[in-house]
Amino acid sequence: MIKARRLFHPAWCPNKQSTRQCPWSKLLGQKKNLGLFAYQGAHNLAISNLNSDRGTKEVFTANRAKKLELLKKSLHFLDQSSSQSDSTTYATLLRDCCSLKALPEGRLLHAHIIRDGLEGHRYLGNLLISMYRKCGSPEDAIRVFHKMPERDLASWTGLVASHIEQGRTETAFRVFEQMQHEGFKADKVTYLSVMNSFAGQASLSVCKHLHAQIKCDHFHKDVAVATALVNMYGKCGSLDDAYSLFIEIPEPNLISWNSILGLYAQHGRGREAFNLFQRMISTGVKPNAVTLVNLLHACVNPEFLEAGKSIHARVVESGYQSDVILQTALLNMYSKCGSLEEAHAVFCKMSERNVISWTAMIGACVQHGASKFAIQIYDQMQREQVRPNVVTYANIFNACANLEALAHGKLIHACIVDSEFESDLVVGTAIVTMYGKCGSLKDARKMFDKMLERNLVSWNAMIAAYTQHGYGKEALELFKQMQLEGLHPDKVTLVSILDACASVTFLEIGRYIHAWIVNDTVNSDVSINTAVLNMYGKCGELEDAQGLFDGMPHRDTVSWNALIAAYSQHGEGAFARKLFGQMQWEGTNPNQVSLVSILSACSHAGLMEEGFHYFCAINVDHGIVPLMDHYACMVDLLGRSGRLNDACTFVMSMPFKPGAVVWMTLLGACRVYKNVELAKWAAEQLLEVDNQNDAPYVVLSNIYAAAGRWEDVVRVRTMMKERCVKRQPGRSLIEVEGKVHEFLVSDSSHLQREEIYKELQRLSYQITKVGYVPDTQLVLHDVEEEEKEDMIWEHSEKLALSFGLISTPSGTPLRIIKNLRVCSDCHTAIKFVSKVVGRDILVRDSNRFHHFQHGMCSCGDYW
Repeated sequence: MIKARRLFHPAWCPNKQSTRQCPWSKLLGQKKNLGLFAYQGAHNLAISNLNSDRGTKEVFTANRAKKLELLKKSLHFLDQSSSQSDSTTYATLLRDCCSLKALPEGRLLHAHIIRDGLEGHRYLGNLLISMYRKCGSPEDAIRVFHKMPERDLASWTGLVASHIEQGRTETAFRVFEQMQHEGFKADKVTYLSVMNSFAGQASLSVCKHLHAQIKCDHFHKDVAVATALVNMYGKCGSLDDAYSLFIEIPEPNLISWNSILGLYAQHGRGREAFNLFQRMISTGVKPNAVTLVNLLHACVNPEFLEAGKSIHARVVESGYQSDVILQTALLNMYSKCGSLEEAHAVFCKMSERNVISWTAMIGACVQHGASKFAIQIYDQMQREQVRPNVVTYANIFNACANLEALAHGKLIHACIVDSEFESDLVVGTAIVTMYGKCGSLKDARKMFDKMLERNLVSWNAMIAAYTQHGYGKEALELFKQMQLEGLHPDKVTLVSILDACASVTFLEIGRYIHAWIVNDTVNSDVSINTAVLNMYGKCGELEDAQGLFDGMPHRDTVSWNALIAAYSQHGEGAFARKLFGQMQWEGTNPNQVSLVSILSACSHAGLMEEGFHYFCAINVDHGIVPLMDHYACMVDLLGRSGRLNDACTFVMSMPFKPGAVVWMTLLGACRVYKNVELAKWAAEQLLEVDNQNDAPYVVLSNIYAAAGRWEDVVRVRTMMKERCVKRQPGRSLIEVEGKVHEFLVSDSSHLQREEIYKELQRLSYQITKVGYVPDTQLVLHDVEEEEKEDMIWEHSEKLALSFGLISTPSGTPLRIIKNLRVCSDCHTAIKFVSKVVGRDILVRDSNRFHHFQHGMCSCGDYW
C-alpha cells in the first residue's frame, strides 16, 4: 500500500517520458505482483488529490479531465488483469462514473461486473441504477432493477426516480405503492428522495396521495420532510397548498424559508415574497446567499427596483460581493427593473465573470434597446476567451438583427457553422431572424432549410422575413408548406400571412383566412382583427375594412391607425380626419404612427391648413416630439401643392439633419413640377445620405430626360454604373382566379404574351380616338418619338391591365399593384381605358390607391 502511494504522489508525475515518473506505466508493469488491493488504493489517492485541488472553473475542468483519464486507465487495467476484481473496486469506479457522468465508461464497468459474476450483487446493482440515472439513461436503470435477484429500499427508490426522469410520473407512483405493498416501508430518506424526484413532475393528485402516506407514517412533522412537501406542492403549481403546509411547520429552518421564498419568486408574487422575508428576519433566522438570490428573482419589474436595491445593500453588508451567482442575480434584477446602467455597474465590479454573467449582460442590453452595446460586450467576452453558450449566441444574433448589422452577424455565424450551436433550434431560429431583418433572404432561407429541427417559431421567422421585404407570394407558399407538415398557425403566423396577402393584394386568400379566423378561437384577438382590417384596407376594400372595424369587440391605437391609414391611402382625407377626432373622443390617445397617418391623409387630399394644424399639435396637444416621418409628411404636403421654395425652407429649418425620406420627398415634388435645379440640389443631398439607393438616380434621370438634357442623363447613368447601383425594375401584379401574375417592363415571358400585346394595340387605338395623347417625356432614351410611344405602352402596369381585360369577364373590377409610383402617362391611359371598357380599375402604387371609374381617378390627378 505504501508503494502504491509513492507511485501516485503528484511529485512523481512531471512528464510521461520516464518510467519512474509515469505511475500508470509502472503500475501496469507490476500489476501481477501489486495486486488489486494496491491498485484500488492508488486510484483512490489520485482522485483524492484532484478533489482537494479547488480553484477556478478552469482548474475544475482540468481536474475533471484528469479524473476521466484516471477512470479510463482503470478500465484499461481491468481489461488487462487476469484476476477477478472485488465489489469494493467496482463500487469505487461506479461512484466515479456517477460524479463524472461518464456513461460509456459506466457501460464498460457494467460489462466487467457481469463478466466477474457480480451482477446479482445488491449493492452494485443499486450503484448501477444510480449511475445510469445520473448519466441520463433511466431506461437502463429500469432494466438493471428488473434483473436484480434481490432488491432493497434503495433499489425501489432508484426505480421510482428512473420512471419520473422518463416523464412517467403516474407509473412512478404506482411503483412506489407496489414497493410498500411488497413490504418495503419507506423511511425518511426514501420520502425525501421520492419527493425531490416528483417535484415539478407529478400531478396535484399524486402529490396529495403521497402527502397522505407521509402523514400515515408520521413523517410530516419532520422539518426536512415538511420542507420537501412544501417544495413539491409549489413546483406542481399549488402555491396555496405549499403555503398552508409551511405555516404548519413549528420551527422552520433556513432551508424551509428559502424553499417558500423561492416558490413565491418563481410564481411572480414578489410582494408576498418580501413580506415572508420580513417575517423570517423577525423570527431570528439569518438569511444566506440562497435567500438573497431568491429575493432578487422576485424583483421582476420596475416597481420592485427599490426593494432590489435594499437587497443589494444587504449583499454588500453580508460580504457576498465575490459570489458570482449573487452578482449575476443582481445584474438580472437591475435589467428586469429597467436599470441598465446599474446592471452594467454590477457587471464591471464582478471579481469573477462566467459565461452566465456575460450572457445576462448581453441579454439585458438587447432587451433594453442597447444592441450596439451588446455587440461591444460580446466582442470583449471573445477577447477574454470566455466560450459563449446557446443563449449567448441567440442574444447576439438578436442584437445584430435589431441593428441590421448583416456583416457582423455573418462573421459570428461563420464561427459556428456546422457546430452544435448552429444546429440548436433556438440559435438556428435567431440566425434566420437576423438574416431576415437584415434583408438577406437567400441566407435566411438557406439557414432555414438547413435546420434539422424546426418549430412554429422558426416557420414564423421565415414567413415574417418574406412578408417584411415584400415577398408575399413566397410567404404564402411557405405557409402552405408549413400546414402540410402538420403545424397549426398561431397569432404571429396569421398576422404575418395577412400582411403577406396585403402586400400582393391576395384578396381571395385573405378572405379565406378571415373566414378561418372567424371559426377559430382567435376571432376576438385585437391584433388578429387589426391584421385583417389592414389586409382589406391595402387590398382596396374600404367597406369591408370599415365593417370589420365597427364590429370589433376591442379596439386599440393600432386598430385606429390601420383604418385611418387605409382612408389616407385612398385619398379620403376628410373621413380620415373624422376618424382621428372620433378616436380621441372615445378615449384612445394617438401615437406617432397616428399622426403620420393623419398628416399623410392631409397631404394626399391637399389639405394645407389642416395639415399644419395637426403638425403644430404634435408636441403641444399630444406631447410627442415630431420625428423624421412627420417632417417628411409636411415636405410632401408643401411639395404636392407646388410650394417648392417653402418646402425647401421647411427642410432647412428642421431641428435635425434631414434623412433620406425627406430628400426623396422633395425630389419627387421637383419631378412633378419639373424644377431641374432644385432637383439636382436635392439629389446631391440625398446621395450624401444614401448613394446606394437607385431612386434618386432614376428620378433625376427622369427630370433631365423630360427637360431634354441627355448629356446629364448619360452622366447620371454612368454614376450609377461606377457605384454599382442597380435600378429596381418596375413590377406590376394582378390576381386572376386566385393566382397572381407578375409583369415587368417590356415583359415577353408570359404564356399569353401575343394576346396581351394584341389587346394593348387595340386599347391604344380606342383611347387615342377619344382624346388620349402619349406623354413621351418619361422615356429615358434619346430616340425617335414613335419609338418612345411604343416604349411607354410596354410599362408593367399597362401589361397587367391588358392581361386582366382578356382574362376576366366583361364588367369585372380589376386590381393592380405596382412597386413604384405610377407614371403620369399610365395614369392618364388607365383613366381613358376605364371609360372605353366600362370597368372599375383599382391601382395601388408605392404612394396610394387610384380608383379609376368612368374616365376619372379618385386622386383628382393629385398624387
